[in-house]
Amino acid sequence: MQSKRSLRTKQTPQLKQSQKMTLLYIATGVYLALLVGVGLFFYLNTGINDDIKAAGSNDYSVQSSFWNNGSTWNLGVAPPTANLTANIQIYRYVTRVGNIQYGNSNRTLTITDTLVVEGDLTMGNNSSIVVNPGGVLVVTGNLTLVNNFTLTNDGVFAIGGNAIVNNPNALTMNGSSSDLYVLGQAIVGGTPIDANPYAKDEDDLQNEYPPIYQYLNGSISTLPITLAYFRAALHHHQVEIRWATEMEKQNDFFSIERSTDGQQFQEIAKIRGKGHSQKLVQYHYTDTVPMDGISYYRLKQTDFNRKYTYSPIQSVVNQSVTTENDLEPAVILHSVAPNSFSEGFFTSFSLPADGPVEIRLLNFHGEVAFSKTQEGHTGRNYFEFYDEKGLPKGLYMLTIQQNNISSKATRVIKK
Repeated sequence: MQSKRSLRTKQTPQLKQSQKMTLLYIATGVYLALLVGVGLFFYLNTGINDDIKAAGSNDYSVQSSFWNNGSTWNLGVAPPTANLTANIQIYRYVTRVGNIQYGNSNRTLTITDTLVVEGDLTMGNNSSIVVNPGGVLVVTGNLTLVNNFTLTNDGVFAIGGNAIVNNPNALTMNGSSSDLYVLGQAIVGGTPIDANPYAKDEDDLQNEYPPIYQYLNGSISTLPITLAYFRAALHHHQVEIRWATEMEKQNDFFSIERSTDGQQFQEIAKIRGKGHSQKLVQYHYTDTVPMDGISYYRLKQTDFNRKYTYSPIQSVVNQSVTTENDLEPAVILHSVAPNSFSEGFFTSFSLPADGPVEIRLLNFHGEVAFSKTQEGHTGRNYFEFYDEKGLPKGLYMLTIQQNNISSKATRVIKK
């Protein structure tokens, strides 16, 4: 008789062989791991300079602090500040006390939050800077572009010293240049030139970003807050004011100030700040008794040593005075054409009474860009606007006002 074959007796030798191979693989893996670990130890501790040890191909900030603080960075080690050859991404508020110099490498400095360089910034050959929307890059000294440099600016880039461009033919600028500021000179190929139209100047920075201007001219020693936004809007005949900070240093309190002309302001409220914060903090205040017509609001921030800065101005049109049916404002703006415009536009509006009427254009910051007063009469009126001053391109708000009664604000675009 033929004996039965046992599956167990056939598989036993194969299991032993498999176990031997597994042990061999494990031993080989442990040996290679030890070999790599020993090699890495000697690489990092025998004769390699600090700059090379610190340099990573990609470094990004994980907390708000100083550049040289290792805990600021994802790798736990601060990137070098001389002959830098890493892609750097700023996701928090980072301050570098001293210079930063990029080497000749195809690397990018990307700003998504805030980088303050208290010194010079030098970008080597084939390097680039990207300032994302909401990002802020402040350089207190000079910016030097060696060669083949690309700037993509959709945030705020302020240079306290000179902008030095060695080779203008190898410079590429992308994004919006409207928030690029040079307080010193633009030196191109060794020759000083006017930075316009590529950048704005000191006066523009003072008007549009007062805290950054005051920091660069030395009137404040630190940027006390990073303001994410400041907004004021009419809601049910009350003005809702909201703002938020992304970072606060020694922030004592905020003052909300109001004005009828955008020049003389009065404090209407005071809100306590967080003092020190490295996360988003939101604030809110309601002006329950706003003034009729156009009002202007701004935020005053005061730190513990009583130094202060101002936010950009916001304008609000209060349409509390209405007709008998309470559906339309007493002053009605019917049409604007063409919209958008390049040289001028034609507008029609209705008035409840005879008398002087003021036509106003407000810019993005709530400032009066154009104002004219003329005689109006009850019923339909017309006005032709011609841009004699050459207003900057952008968004404007058109209002018609008579006896402190204002029309609805209408958006008008200059192209």
